[in-house]
Amino acid sequence: MPPKISDEAKEMRKLAILEAAHQCFAEKGYYETSIDDIVRVSKMSKGAIYTYFPSKEEIFISLMNHLTEESMKVIQSEFAKMSTATEKLKYMIQRNLPFLDSRKVLQRVHFEFWLYSASSPKLQMLMKQRKEQFERIIWEIIEEGKERGEFRKDLKTEAAASLYWPFRDGVWLHFLTIGDATAFEQSIRGFEEMFFRYLT
Repeated sequence: MPPKISDEAKEMRKLAILEAAHQCFAEKGYYETSIDDIVRVSKMSKGAIYTYFPSKEEIFISLMNHLTEESMKVIQSEFAKMSTATEKLKYMIQRNLPFLDSRKVLQRVHFEFWLYSASSPKLQMLMKQRKEQFERIIWEIIEEGKERGEFRKDLKTEAAASLYWPFRDGVWLHFLTIGDATAFEQSIRGFEEMFFRYLT
């Protein structure tokens, strides 16, 4: 009988698979990445990978959940150092600065998976939940800003929060197709100025 693997060791293996998959998705995109690619990068057997994840789709879902959890930890840690809603919102907008190729790659894979999820109700639910989770952050910042007098009292919080991510994603989508790093940073700064004018 093979030795029993501890829960900690199992979790380490799962994280190693997710890291390998992340590297593969970054290099080849979601569609072009195969389980064999993940096997090669992770240096695990195909059977070992299927022990933890039944499909490439499930690997990506787990990767998205993992990255979301890590992002939330970082955001909350940074928010703890800030005393105003304005600081928090500026941080959220400027998280993408300075421009890094790693962020560009992650966004490209993310958009690719959005398109892929259009044909899967299960994946649509995942993306919807993730959107709502991040949208809630902006909602809470805006509410805090209204209470502190930083933003307009007559502002409709839900409407303002729902505008944030389409604008932010639009800047990224434009950059991924025709932009360069300088143009991207200028667009982020322009978005920040426009959004704060709307709020104040």
